[in-house]
Amino acid sequence: MTVYSTAQTPLKFDASSYTADISENIERGTEVFTVTANGPTGWRGSVYLIVGGNIDNAFGIDISTGKVTVSKKLDYENIKEYKLAIRVVMKSPSNDIPDVANEIMGIVTIKDVNDNLPKFAASNPTKVAVEDHTPKDTTVMQVRL
Repeated sequence: MTVYSTAQTPLKFDASSYTADISENIERGTEVFTVTANGPTGWRGSVYLIVGGNIDNAFGIDISTGKVTVSKKLDYENIKEYKLAIRVVMKSPSNDIPDVANEIMGIVTIKDVNDNLPKFAASNPTKVAVEDHTPKDTTVMQVRL
């Protein structure tokens, strides 16, 4: 059996949580937030990964900076919120010590944009004539979607 010494200082994220509210019409490549973590002194670079909740790979992450960006067109009508499990792994300075890792949740809430035009069942528009002496607040036609 081999017993390895682990880091005395765990990986710590710079924020207690990462959240963002973004519109569904946001451009691909737009930054959502950047996850950052710090570990023990002397340990080598961090690697950032999205390990869960990334439905249809809607988001990407830069493995060296932790910058989370939009990868695909988002649709509020299909998915209103993403709960991204983000892992950071820091490389050990020695082969005798295992790498350390930690995870945090990133919540991305999608805001609705009026991107669906109304559809009418009738193929021909209805014409309505309103007399000029029609009383105020009179209903002249009702439209249902």
